[in-house]
Formats: sequence, structure tokens, C-alpha cells
Amino acid sequence: MGQPNRFAVLAALIGVFALTLPVASLANDAGVSGANFAESKGCEPFTAGLSRPLVNSTGYMSTNEQIKGPWGDMFGRTYYQVSQSLVEWQLPGTSKILRVHERMIPALDQAGASLEAHFGVGESYSVYSGYAAIWRTVGGSLRPSEHAFGTAFDINPRENPYSRDNYLRTDIPDWFVQSFVDAGFCWGGDWISVKDAMHFSWSGPALTPGYPGRPRPYPPVTSASGYQGATLSLNSRISTMPGTTVTLGDVTGEGAPDIIQLAASGRVEAAGAVGGYGQIAVRGATGSGSAESVVGDYDLDGRPDVWVPDRSGSTIRFEAWTFGSGFEQALSITTAAPSSSTHLMLGFYDDDFLPDLYVFNGSLFSVYGSKSAYGSVTAQIALPSGADASWHFATGDHDIDGRSDIFAVSDGQNPSIAISTASGTSATFSTAVSVRASSVVDFADYDGDGREDLFVLTDSSLTIAFGGNSSGAPDSWFQGSTSIPHDAGPECQITECETIGYVSAEGIWSIADRPRTEPDVISFYYGDPGDAPFAGDWDCDGVDTPGLYRRSDGFVYLRNVNTQGIADREFYFGDPGDVPLVGDFNGDGCDTVSVFRPAEHRMYIINELGEAGAGLGAADFYFTFGASGDVPFVGDFDGDDKDEIALYSPTTGRIYLKWDLVGGAADATFVYGRRGDIPVAGDWNGDGSDTVALYRPSEGSWYIKLTNTDGSADHVIHLHPHTDKTLPIVGMLGSS
Repeated sequence: MGQPNRFAVLAALIGVFALTLPVASLANDAGVSGANFAESKGCEPFTAGLSRPLVNSTGYMSTNEQIKGPWGDMFGRTYYQVSQSLVEWQLPGTSKILRVHERMIPALDQAGASLEAHFGVGESYSVYSGYAAIWRTVGGSLRPSEHAFGTAFDINPRENPYSRDNYLRTDIPDWFVQSFVDAGFCWGGDWISVKDAMHFSWSGPALTPGYPGRPRPYPPVTSASGYQGATLSLNSRISTMPGTTVTLGDVTGEGAPDIIQLAASGRVEAAGAVGGYGQIAVRGATGSGSAESVVGDYDLDGRPDVWVPDRSGSTIRFEAWTFGSGFEQALSITTAAPSSSTHLMLGFYDDDFLPDLYVFNGSLFSVYGSKSAYGSVTAQIALPSGADASWHFATGDHDIDGRSDIFAVSDGQNPSIAISTASGTSATFSTAVSVRASSVVDFADYDGDGREDLFVLTDSSLTIAFGGNSSGAPDSWFQGSTSIPHDAGPECQITECETIGYVSAEGIWSIADRPRTEPDVISFYYGDPGDAPFAGDWDCDGVDTPGLYRRSDGFVYLRNVNTQGIADREFYFGDPGDVPLVGDFNGDGCDTVSVFRPAEHRMYIINELGEAGAGLGAADFYFTFGASGDVPFVGDFDGDDKDEIALYSPTTGRIYLKWDLVGGAADATFVYGRRGDIPVAGDWNGDGSDTVALYRPSEGSWYIKLTNTDGSADHVIHLHPHTDKTLPIVGMLGSS
């Protein structure tokens, strides 16, 4: 179903660290901004919405269960706060009364008006079943359902069932669905990997056109600590470096602050909060030659963009390099802020969903509001008491009124924290966290209690001092024991490296632009259920495309483009029980289909493709390698531009590599993986040699190594729903 362009949503950017030398300090805060709560990437703004926070137990939750992070900010920090915010709303044209969150009412009323207009011209749809608020988690997990917040409702489940196989069955008319979609709802029929046609969920106020203002956050249920309580020490993958900006922003959509770094070369990297900032979660590059920047979601796709200031004129102009483009495309922003302004920061003062610009002019901070298109001063905030221009500055919501305040932190072993609020009040604290002149400092909510926490990054050492007296593990709301950190994937040293994809049991091919979390994916149908899929370069053009072996008729079907369509070449393949092996075994730049015959443990290498109506022909040579039960796979493990055969033993987890196409003992072995893994190989970083990766169907994850040695994976990429029916593909798939 097509979806019209609508006002999109601002992600929870959380805040931004001060900048390391030699560029002036920069920091920002987003507060509660009506962030992207879309339930699926298949719904506008077509970027995954904020993950719902984890809770302590599965099933129906207790009344005192805390809701942490942006979901708590927006809908209530406990079940009690949520339940006190539920109101009744009658679905137009029916007798159904839904208990829903009061903040969703403007969106429901907008959708209801559209439904009434359709009813007025004689259109109808009968709703016999409907329900909304239910305080429970999803399917035995620790994530609350959207129903738990009163932000979702289901209708007529018999005619509109949930489909794990991604098959859409619905009797809901398009006009009915569109009435809710236009008002900022995500319909389960638009989900990507599964379908739930009965289900409608609200994507948040920023996705509802004309929503009456940015809601204030719900009050915290923790007491303030004055930054004298608990602290957390972590080692960050990103460290302070001269000539770079280090910022905070939620680039992963987990709701917690990630650490972002911009270098003068334009290189952008972010370390994710999930995984304790130990993994690069996002990587990109701007076209800017400056490291000075702030981050904020200017194009409102739900993730932060990098704003690089241009001070060449009398006033500051920004180029906002967008997250959605991999930071490769920029939008221009003009402001009235003088180019001489220092301590540029972003925050929220206006009640809309765009960030406002905060600048220092020597005696106070001026706010250039987004409502004025940054063309005039909206407000002024005093310099915090006792602070001067040498202090570290950041924005954050100290008094939790939904507007960003000014935080200032001095250097030293027991630094002072001085705050000036947007409402005109002030506060002063001290902390035992050591701060250097070269440290970067900011305030953001790490433990999800709604209070700003102090972040201090010195070299690669990160210390967080909590602003509230929370109990329990501070990260338990955004990462659990089975959480897989976002991973930017291997850094490719050439124009394009090999990537990953998968083929579903229904014959849907999905190809990632590169091996990373949340890649751009192209999908198309090719083949029938039960076919054995693989990929290879059949026409020698440098791009790997689909192939499949159909066991029902014994034929191989090859296609020369990554699109839906009929085969460009087909031929009969081997004997029943044979397994196809795809590779360029003679280094001519073309892939062929060879044979592994498990009954003989023998490889039959064939350097020509079969002809139409005929078989593969005689093997160029053959050899025996491995033992019963070993799984063969193909790769260029010695970097000689010719593929070799490797074996994986599911019983021992041992990998056996050969440098030549001959029998005998392996040239190298190592242990990697566990039972049920499927081995593949690729040149993930462009160094000319293939290394092993394991695909784990039970998780839908790839475990990629950059060296063929013992040890853990260098990258773990989660790409698709968990199912043992899905098979992996790798290659130069040309999807970028």
C-alpha cells in the first residue's frame, strides 16, 4: 500500500559531548522530542523506530514495573503512570470502546474524522472485535507490547491474522487503513519480515500532522543524586583525539546515547551503547573538510544528522549531512547566528520537533529557534553561576520540563557543575569524576530514569556519574543477555567488498548493500520452495547473481541480474544427492558450478558451465578431501585469485583449509563455531583473501572473521528473523 509523505519524526538524540581540541566545545541535548516510535521500518519514516525498553519479567507485568528511556519519557515511567493516562475512545461507525493513551487522542481523532468522511459517502467496514491496552510483553520476551502503552489496537483478528511467513491476508479496505496511516499510525500489513494485518500502532506525535506541541516528559520516579552517587567506568572504542568532534546521539535506535566521532576528513563513526561502547556500530563519511560539528535530526527521519558549520559569511550556515544517506548527502541550513559565536550546541526550546540552535556570545547563551527558521533569537539563558568560557558546556533537561538547560563543568579532580535552566532557575553541584581540559563532557540519560547523567570521556576511558538514585543494572533496559550490538561491519579497503544476503523458504532473495546492522536491502523472488540457492558470476561481469539447484528435476537455473525473472541459463546437474560448489577455480574471472559427492567425499571440479538441455560434462579433475559429515564451502583463502575448497566439521567445529585443488591433509585448520552453523567465505575487507564466516540460522546472524585463525568473530551481523528455513548467500552481489 502506498504511503504519502508526512511530517516525520525526530530521534532521541540524547545529547552531544564537548569537542576535543583544537576545535571549540560543541554539545547538544534532545530531551523528549516526540521521537520515532514507528513499530516497523516498513512504516514512515522508513527508519526503524526506537526499541521498546526491556523489563524485568515476561508475560503480564507488575504494576510497579518501571518503563525506562524515551518510552518512559513519552508514555509513563511505571504502569501506574501509564494506566493513569489511559482514556476511552470509540472507533467511529462501531460500538467498540478502546482504552488508549491520552497522548494518542489527537491522532485517533484525525483518523476518526477521515473514517467518518468515508462513511458519509456510503463506504463501510464492520468491526466485530477490537482491543487496545494490555499490560504484557511480546511472545515470552522482555519487551513490552505496544499494547502495554495504550498506543496500539487490534481489530478483526480472524480475517486479518498474524503471519510469521510474511503472507498478507486482510479484508480491511485501503481507505480504512490509509485513514490511520495518514494520522501517523503504522499498520501491521506494512511490516517487512512478518505481517500482522489486525494491528495498528501509533508512531508518535511527530508523525501526526498538526500535533499540538511537543509533550513534556513524565516525572521521574527516582530521587536526584546531585552526581554524588553511583558511577560507571567503561572503555570506549572511540577516544578523544585532537581535531575531532566527539558527540552523543542515538544512531542505533536503542534509546540510549551512542558515542559519535567526526574527523576533519569527514569520517563518521559511532560506538553503540549496546556492547558498552566497545563496537563501532555505524560508519560513514561526509563531504566536509571540517571536524567542527553538532548533531541533530534535521530531515526528521528519526536518526541524528551531522551539522557542519560554515563561518565564511557574517552568519553561520550549516550543511546537515544526513544519517539516511550514510552522511554522504547534505541539506543546507541558514541561521542568523553571528559567525563569531562560540560553543555551538543543539537543544529543544520551542515546542516543535526540530532542534534549536544554542550559541554563546560572551555573556549569555542565545537560542535561535527552529520555529523562526533560525532567523531570530527566541530566548536567552544566563551563563551558569561561576562559569567562564574555559568550562565545558552542554545542554540537557535538568528540571525535566521538556526544554534544554545550560550545563557547565569545570576541570579538576572534584569539578563543579553549574546549571542555568530555560525557566530562569539555577543549581550547583560537585562530583568526584575527574575532568581534564582535553576531556569531552556531556549530560544524557544512560540509565533511563529520566534524569541527566554526566558523561566524561578522557582518551578512551568513559566515566558516567548518575543524576538519579536508580537501582539495578543501569543498562538493563536497553541490553539483555542475548542482545547483539549494532555492528558497522568490516571496513572495506576498496570500492566494494563482498556482502551477505539470505534466501527464504518461499524463494525470496534479500541482499544487503554491505555486511552491517540495518543495511539497505533489495529483495526479489527467484526459485521455488525446496530449491538450493547460491550465487556466482556467470557472465564474468564482476557481479554475482542468483543460481539454484532444483532437486525435483535435477536442473541448475542461473540468472545474470539480481532481479525477479526467468533463468538465463539452465542445465542438468550431477547425480541425486550431489551438492553444488560455486567458484572461480581457474582464475579466469568467471564462476562455474562444480560437484561435491558426499557418498564418495569427492570434489569434481568443472571449469565450464553446462549447456542448455545437457549436463555439466566431464570434470576437469577430481580429488577426495574430508570425512563423512564434513560440509564443504569455497573461497580464495591464499589470495591467488583462484578459489579453493574448505571443509567445516559440524561435530567438532573445526575448519579445514586447502591452498590448492588437491586431496590430502589440510594446509591450515582452526576451530570456529558451533553445531547448526553454516560456513561461508568472502573477502570482507578487500585485502584480496577470503576469510571464514558462519551463518547461524537460529539467530539470523553472521559471525565474520577477518583472519583464518582460532578466536572469536571480529564482526557479528544480525540481518533477518530467526528461522532454520533461511539459507545464506555471499558474494560481490552488486547491491550498492
